[in-house]
Amino acid sequence: MRKRAIFLMAGLCALAAATPASAELGGPPALPANDATRVTTVSTLWTAARVPYTVYQTTFADGMIVKEYAAQAGNVFAVAWNGTVNAPLGLLLGAYLPCYQQAINAAMAGGESVTAGLYVQQSGLAIWVADAPGHITGRVYLPQALPGGMDAALIN
Repeated sequence: MRKRAIFLMAGLCALAAATPASAELGGPPALPANDATRVTTVSTLWTAARVPYTVYQTTFADGMIVKEYAAQAGNVFAVAWNGTVNAPLGLLLGAYLPCYQQAINAAMAGGESVTAGLYVQQSGLAIWVADAPGHITGRVYLPQALPGGMDAALIN
C-alpha cells in the first residue's frame, strides 16, 4: 500500500511539474512588492559554479520570513519559510501544493513526525518541514531546477 501511495505521489508531482506555473514555485516570485504587511529585500548570489540566482526575502509583520529562490531566468526553484505561523503555502507552492500535502500526509501516516523534522524527496520535489510548538520551518525545492553548482543546503 505504501509503495502504491509513493508511486501515486510521484505521478502527481510529475503532473504538477508539467503544469505551467505562474507566480509560484516553478514560475516568477509569488509575493508582491512591499506593503503595510510585509517588506521584501532582493539579493543576487552566486553558486560554486559562478551561476547567479536571486533570493527574494519577505518579512511579514507577524515575523514570518519567506525566501523565494529564483534562477537566472526568473523562475522560482525553491521556497523556504521560518516563523511562528505557517507561510502562505497555497500562494508560494501553487500547483505543487497538493503534492506537498500528500507527501506530508503519507510520511506522517508512515509514522514520521513533523515535530522532529520531516524530509521527503520524490522525483521532482524535495520537502523538509519542522513544526515545533510555536515555530514552523520548512523548505521545498525542485532538484532538477537548481542552478548549476547550487548546493541544496544553501536553501534555508
